[in-house]
Amino acid sequence: MLNSFGLILKLENCYGIIRYRVNDGQLVPINKMFKLYSVVIAGTYVFFILYFLVKNWTKRVDHVDLDFIASMANEFFIIITVVQYLTSIIIFLKHCKKNVRLFKTFTSVDRFLNIYNDKYFFKTIHNRLQLEFFIFMFICILLYICYLRIEKDLFVYQIFATAMDLQRYIEAFAVYIFIKILSYRLDVVNNYIHNFINRKNTKPFLANHKKKQNFFELNMNYIGNVSAENNRIQQLAAAYQKIGEAVILINEVFDIQILISLTSSFTFSIVLIWATIYYYRKSQHRYEIVYMAVQAIFEILVVGGISYICEVLILKRNKTEALINEIVMDYDLPKRMRLQAKTFMMLLEVWPLKVIAFEVFVIDIRLMLKFMSLLTTFVIVLTQLSHL
Repeated sequence: MLNSFGLILKLENCYGIIRYRVNDGQLVPINKMFKLYSVVIAGTYVFFILYFLVKNWTKRVDHVDLDFIASMANEFFIIITVVQYLTSIIIFLKHCKKNVRLFKTFTSVDRFLNIYNDKYFFKTIHNRLQLEFFIFMFICILLYICYLRIEKDLFVYQIFATAMDLQRYIEAFAVYIFIKILSYRLDVVNNYIHNFINRKNTKPFLANHKKKQNFFELNMNYIGNVSAENNRIQQLAAAYQKIGEAVILINEVFDIQILISLTSSFTFSIVLIWATIYYYRKSQHRYEIVYMAVQAIFEILVVGGISYICEVLILKRNKTEALINEIVMDYDLPKRMRLQAKTFMMLLEVWPLKVIAFEVFVIDIRLMLKFMSLLTTFVIVLTQLSHL
């Protein structure tokens, strides 16, 4: 199961974020040595980035004007990134035990769904997530190549600046990965229920792993035949409850990080758009204008990616509700199976599977629309002010 997360956990280790350790084949919370490693790594990053930042300022502060303020946009980004990184480390150390509980909850879901030892299932998920990870890293590398091409001085400073900035995107992508892996489990639940409703599981289904097939089609006969003694719907309800518990843990583990990612992406977008308008009016730094415009688009995509995957999880939950409702309304089924379905329906109401940032707002596609609306308003205001 851990292999499904791919390289994202290894990248987090480079920044001092180690979510678990293995002791005698069991996942356990990190001990004091690993926590000390996190503090040392974080302290090293922050010390060097602040050292080179102050050194850069002392060389450039001759006089303060609008050109100087516009050129300081990059340093402003780095300060916000440092604050976010320190906050991420503090929250990580606070919730280190909940990280292990989250992984164990994933394992519990897999056991309920009988996919715990299904190598084809995990291999398929791993390949899909690896592809998305490489696309994500490819875009980040292109952005940083453009950044390094613009900056001509302080090579060591550039390295620490890009490394610190990459951590912010890694944490946002980690949220995306955790929620997407959880949505795959919900797809399995929906597929089991859908197959039962269509009465296609009258005979045992033997999966042929040599053929190309959808990995959700494995174990199609999970619920089995119609029978008063059949309690598989109850087991699916237990799996769904574990999925709901995993969403709560994701809320608790990534709570502050999601909020900071959203606010920082919005702030960066505003500053980048302002700098782009400023340089465009002066007809200077054409290459920087293109870079800042692309960077602003990428910041919007970060928010869009998190909002999209949270919306997908909600839509799949709604599909589960519709499928269970069909079982509840099927009076040809035994009363006991319908009662199990009604219990499942009650669980669906208790666990809406919504990711909430700091208990302030729900992360879904409507948040993205509000984000774009607010950003558009700021662009209009900045455009008008730039002509004053």
